[in-house]
Amino acid sequence: MNFSQLQQQLSATELRVLLFYGLVNVICLFLYVWDKAAARRHGQRISEQQLLFWTLLSGGITALMAQQSIRHKTQKPVFQWVAIIGFLLHLLLWIYIISL
Repeated sequence: MNFSQLQQQLSATELRVLLFYGLVNVICLFLYVWDKAAARRHGQRISEQQLLFWTLLSGGITALMAQQSIRHKTQKPVFQWVAIIGFLLHLLLWIYIISL
């Protein structure tokens, strides 16, 4: 299925939600990679509050994958907990939306 076929099957709102999720997850991944690179070169870091915010906003899955794949923030349990809580909140939100 290509983008044109997907666009025809989804409502405008559904397409916006998918694009939002895609964009937020790309930003979250970018921030984790940027912060890891900055940590290695002793450059300007992304604040932990910002990383946690984007982890929660993205639903957590991308953050967990980034943490494991680039080995970043794995020693700080708060990052795993926020990712899990973000995932569960997003899951509950989707269950609620689908049940409407």
